[in-house]
Amino acid sequence: MEELLFITNSSESPWTISAIDISTGSPLATYRNGICSENAFNLVNNEYLVGSNKNFMYIWRLHQEGPAQKIFFRNSINCFDITLDGKFLIACLGEKISVFELSTGSQICNLSAHYLPIKKIKLAQDDSFFVTVGSDSFAVLWTLKNTANETHQEYELCRLNGHSGAINDVFLSHGGLNCTIYTASSDHSCILWNTKGSVLKKVVCQNALQCVTVDCQTGVIYLGDAKGNIILNKNDSTVSIKAASSEIRCLSLNIDTSVLASASTDKTVKLWNSSRKETIDCIKVITLTGFATNLQFFMAPSGLGLKKSNLTLEPIPIAKSMQSSKENMNVLTKIINQSVSLTFRKAF
Repeated sequence: MEELLFITNSSESPWTISAIDISTGSPLATYRNGICSENAFNLVNNEYLVGSNKNFMYIWRLHQEGPAQKIFFRNSINCFDITLDGKFLIACLGEKISVFELSTGSQICNLSAHYLPIKKIKLAQDDSFFVTVGSDSFAVLWTLKNTANETHQEYELCRLNGHSGAINDVFLSHGGLNCTIYTASSDHSCILWNTKGSVLKKVVCQNALQCVTVDCQTGVIYLGDAKGNIILNKNDSTVSIKAASSEIRCLSLNIDTSVLASASTDKTVKLWNSSRKETIDCIKVITLTGFATNLQFFMAPSGLGLKKSNLTLEPIPIAKSMQSSKENMNVLTKIINQSVSLTFRKAF
């Protein structure tokens, strides 16, 4: 099956989201009339694209250019993530965290640990916990099991203290509660942690770090900095590549780790041959009207290019912090055909 790179654009024109054929660099599909903020985008059950900006969450069907649904939040959305089984939406609103049950629309709980805005939320691959990072220089691990139950006790698993500047990005390896956590910070460092809060390794660079992704098979760490460099680190070896004329905002590896995608505020997205591991070579340059806010690789969804969806949908209520917009759109939907489960494919 073909692998695609989904790019979200900071500008609404000419498109909001584009699905790119990585072999040619050409778009296979585009989606319009919305904006996706950084760390606020996902593909849903190979049927929907979900993105948010400020107070609005947008949902696009794969076969339609315009958004099919639009949800209004009373508070601005910094970022969000959704569990792999599609049961819970975790949204960061300022420095607060809200957990919603998608089957009912109920707000399960509100969590608070940060005192400055949260920049990213990342779920573990088995949904056993999630991590929030932000401008206050620390990361918090939360147990989803206790967050989602009715007792609402012992949400916070661990707090990671070790950075002296804002944490701009976080990456989780495979392994659930045995995974390695990678945090990239404005203090020029990337720190590797275990889930108990111990520092495993610290990589110090020359400039503020904006993003991180990792080849978990080989251990190569890819870092994007504020001066347009991509840094490759493995063991004690570090290589810096001048990749753009301004800061690197996003990095993403494809499934077999042979292609690295980077996005810069210079309004370019570049594809790199990363198969050599010791260095990277640019193979494609894509120029945008705005800068890319998200880069995620997915296998080509089967619904891409189809004229209509065969799934039966019904609206669900969204409680308290969310309410439907006045426009003629449905609120967030759930799949009621019991033979099809609502799952959210996450990119890493």
